[in-house]
Amino acid sequence: MSSESTLEEFQAAFVAVVFNHDLVLRQQSVVPFMFLLPRLPDHAKSRMRDFLIPKVLKHLTVKRPVEASRMDFFAHAEAFAALVNLEFVSINGAITTIITLLRKPETRCAAVTMLGKTVELCLQQLTEKCDPSTLQDLNTALQNVTEDAFQYDINYIEESMGWSRPLHGIGGSHDIPSSASLTSQGDLNKGMSMDSSSTSSGLHALESYSGHRNTIFAMSYDEKRNQLISGGKDGTLIVWTSDGQVAETVDMARHYACSMDIQSSHQTLLVCGVAKEENSGSGNNRLLPPPCIHRYAAVGRGWKEQGMLSKESSKLVSCIKALGGVEHAFVTGETFHTSSHEGGGPRLDERVCYYDINSASSFANLQPVRQYTEHEDLITCVSLFPPNHNLFMSGSRDSSVRVWDRRVERCVGMFGSMQKNGRVQAHESMITCLDAIDTNLILSAGMDTRVLRWDFRSLANSGGSAPVSSLQLDDSAVLKVSLGGGSNSAAVSTLRGLYLVDFSSARPVARPAEPFKDGRRIGRYHDLKWANGRSLLYAAGDDMRIDVYSLR
Repeated sequence: MSSESTLEEFQAAFVAVVFNHDLVLRQQSVVPFMFLLPRLPDHAKSRMRDFLIPKVLKHLTVKRPVEASRMDFFAHAEAFAALVNLEFVSINGAITTIITLLRKPETRCAAVTMLGKTVELCLQQLTEKCDPSTLQDLNTALQNVTEDAFQYDINYIEESMGWSRPLHGIGGSHDIPSSASLTSQGDLNKGMSMDSSSTSSGLHALESYSGHRNTIFAMSYDEKRNQLISGGKDGTLIVWTSDGQVAETVDMARHYACSMDIQSSHQTLLVCGVAKEENSGSGNNRLLPPPCIHRYAAVGRGWKEQGMLSKESSKLVSCIKALGGVEHAFVTGETFHTSSHEGGGPRLDERVCYYDINSASSFANLQPVRQYTEHEDLITCVSLFPPNHNLFMSGSRDSSVRVWDRRVERCVGMFGSMQKNGRVQAHESMITCLDAIDTNLILSAGMDTRVLRWDFRSLANSGGSAPVSSLQLDDSAVLKVSLGGGSNSAAVSTLRGLYLVDFSSARPVARPAEPFKDGRRIGRYHDLKWANGRSLLYAAGDDMRIDVYSLR
């Protein structure tokens, strides 16, 4: 760093690595690179700061449509947040810049992304060092961001900051919604009521299991052996006994679980693996291992790995579901790297894949029997349709819910209504979860804050179908729904709470879960699993614990 030419060479190399589009495609963070900057000599550090700030801001202030692909500027938004974290950019100056960009539709997409990353990396600076008046201006600016594309971001930001967005027609903020805030949606005349009576069934907090060291994304319950299996970002699978003791810990080595399911008739555990970035090597050829599907078999009271299917051509295996019946089969939602026919380089292709484990000599060589390519964006969830083991459903970030028959090569039906863009959509934004228990009790949930109930008998092949009912719990995104706790009940987790909803009447009735005695706030539950004849509920998420609730 002693010469000008050396510094310029370093600047060029740094930019070439940090803002390489392949880094985003591989889902690698730029933050570790940015955190090298404080280790430079002082004169080089200040030069890099003065070089990077205008370069990053120039890219982030380019005019773009509201629904622009964030892959074009995600690395720059993350770099901006890292500069704030390192105090190369003052927190007040950063928020003032974000407010200015939020107010303009042509820079709003980048501004929301910048703010989300800044909240993620600099929350303590925001709450302790940012001027209250600046934060108030930011809160006001966020209130004016109403586009559906930003619903998840806004929910995350407001929840992290402890802000509550008022519902339309309702004043004030709230943590637990009143019955007035529970509204029906669309053209339905069926709303929902909140039940706080002591005579109704509800979820009562019992205890918590601790063992994971990071966010828990997925769980599965083995009914034959009365065991719960959980998987988190720490890369471990933990097998729990019915009294909350750790029976077994399985290290996934290079991956962590984002989704899992058990095939009961064959006692097979299937786990989607996402690469653990810290184990992906070092140096210029630092590459993440490809996503994979792990297969475990029940042996004694534990689980033994029986193969790993490495998905070399995939960017992500986002969700998995073991199919019912006697067949040893499962379905996944996958994102594939494919070549563009227009000559524009590689592109991403979303597919629902159906696998038959018995169709290959080994699990490592397994190939999909069918691949369905009709979703236009990330496939976020798959669900069975219990009345017919040949059918299954999928939800997507394209806001659609599709029904598939493994004997047929194309989608056999869709829930939702035809939009002006010519697409059938079930929700106004990304689908987060699906669950079904009977022909007339199919639930979908989304980032649009709604839980919709569908009847399979109204399924349409092309034009869509209307929901039986629609409910909104607390004006925050719905993360998970899980049918159980009664023949017509479901547990529902949102960004703000956990509820038991009774669908037995035309007007669904919801009841918030009873809080823990220590008064701690209920975490964001990414997964919910019923046990003991659906009288016990396990809930797990951001706080690394598994919370246990009884139904009584």
